[in-house]
Amino acid sequence: MKFASALLLAATACANPPGPAASAVKDSRAAPVCADQAAGETPDGDPVVICRQRYAERPYVRPEADRHAAPGSDEPSTLTVVVRTQDSGGLVLQDRRGREYAAVGPAGQPLPAMAPLLRRNHMPTTRAHMLLYRATGVVDGATIRLADLVPAIFLDQGVPESVFLGVWEGTISLRIPGATPPQWDTYGESAPVRVRFDRLEPAPSVAPGMTDLERRNAPNPPDDDKINHTTLPSGFVIHRVVARPVANRHQGVRAADGTCLPALSALGAANPLLGAGETGMTLTRFFAMHGVPFSVDAVMSYPDGLLANNAMDLNLPDAGHDLYGLFDLIRADEPAPASRVLNLVQHGPPLGTPVFRLHPVAPGADLPCR
Repeated sequence: MKFASALLLAATACANPPGPAASAVKDSRAAPVCADQAAGETPDGDPVVICRQRYAERPYVRPEADRHAAPGSDEPSTLTVVVRTQDSGGLVLQDRRGREYAAVGPAGQPLPAMAPLLRRNHMPTTRAHMLLYRATGVVDGATIRLADLVPAIFLDQGVPESVFLGVWEGTISLRIPGATPPQWDTYGESAPVRVRFDRLEPAPSVAPGMTDLERRNAPNPPDDDKINHTTLPSGFVIHRVVARPVANRHQGVRAADGTCLPALSALGAANPLLGAGETGMTLTRFFAMHGVPFSVDAVMSYPDGLLANNAMDLNLPDAGHDLYGLFDLIRADEPAPASRVLNLVQHGPPLGTPVFRLHPVAPGADLPCR
């Protein structure tokens, strides 16, 4: 995966960026960006709003208002954006309305990988999975002639992963009785299930302090295939949500729609969780699965003792949609319910392994039923 390179960007245009975006960061500190926030710095020392808890209702994170210049104007706009891609296709930014912009230089030229503006932002970097930026530039259709780009909001304390908190319902594949080694009816018969993820904790699978994509810009950069695109630099910590024991594992429980979900234990040898522990289920985000540039996937750990491998979501994001990515935090509209479904299957050959199909439901107690 190689970052875009083309004509050199004028150093003066990016080495000394204008002030609007930088001052916008300072102004945004006083705005109600998050339910719990503070003025501070990123682990790199960039001034930002530190978001420690999102709002319960959309938009979950509420940056200051964008400043849009009139269409066709040469006046700059200032937008809060997420980084969609930063690879061989160049730098693509997405605003809170879901519109995407290919970033080019102030004169419309492609941004080279070594442009001062990108270097100042440590790009390419996995930091962008935890940062919202303020971009200033002239918008021209699907491009933005980028004059400035600065980190504005640091999504700390598991704010991005907090979208997984809550009650989820769906199905899990039935176990095939007598199969040795254990097998499940992967895409066949299934049983209803109710799971509650109610706690955040740092995810050990993406540890702080590991080398990120910025190694590419080192004096002696490693080969592309030796760069781990999923890790984060020190101070940027991905979290995961931890589930309680499956609610209807040993007893029937009332579903969100009022129906009774039967106990999985009543299935006997077909019980999907037969022999598994009570704990171990987690959900988190995973970056660049199988080299899909800058994608974000949901990854679930099975209950302890069920299977060694994790389960990953097969709903890979398309070019304009990043399910459970940072755009989901700043969008005001509610995605269609069907798009919220997670199809979680073992990472690897899926045949004979259990599939969890889960969707979020309204919160409520796990009430026993028969």
